[in-house]
Amino acid sequence: PVPAEGITLQDALRRPTFYMLLTFVTLIGFTTTVLNHTVVPRLSDLGFDPTYAARVNALFMGVLCFGKVLLGVINDRIGVKKANILAMGAVLLGLVGLYLSQYQAMHIAVVIGSGLGCAMGSVSYPMLMEYACGKKDYAAVYGVINAMNVLGGAVCPTLTNAIYDGTGSYDAALIMAVVLLLMAVGCHTMVKKIRN
Repeated sequence: PVPAEGITLQDALRRPTFYMLLTFVTLIGFTTTVLNHTVVPRLSDLGFDPTYAARVNALFMGVLCFGKVLLGVINDRIGVKKANILAMGAVLLGLVGLYLSQYQAMHIAVVIGSGLGCAMGSVSYPMLMEYACGKKDYAAVYGVINAMNVLGGAVCPTLTNAIYDGTGSYDAALIMAVVLLLMAVGCHTMVKKIRN
């Protein structure tokens, strides 16, 4: 067998671009969790029937299944960096749709944006990790990347709910998620191929 190309985790930890990658996945983990966890409470708070809110959420989950396949195809066709930009645009669409969800037509933006954007965690991270670090120490490097994604997702509900408890609305949390998404875009632009 041909030895895998790339760098070890120890090499990656000495490279600034690896920290941009870790920051990127943490921020995306946070912003996509905002979409995952606030659809039903947000719509319910705005006066929509909880059954309707649950249907919107179920539809988003159904679109997410299709979104994962679609994002994989897009990654293969145009490359992971460009595909991630499209997926982050979808996350933005979902967040804006959720912010403006008092208008029922915006629920379509929530479903479509979330369905494609939230696919990044399972589809794009392995491809972006391979792009940046290669396959040499795949399990160890991806383990750290996945842990940072989980960290973003774990912090999100606590912070989002604290904001809701303090303000009585998800508006500030959604605005914060958009700001963090824009920071993620900046980090993403700094992720480069790391090779020895």
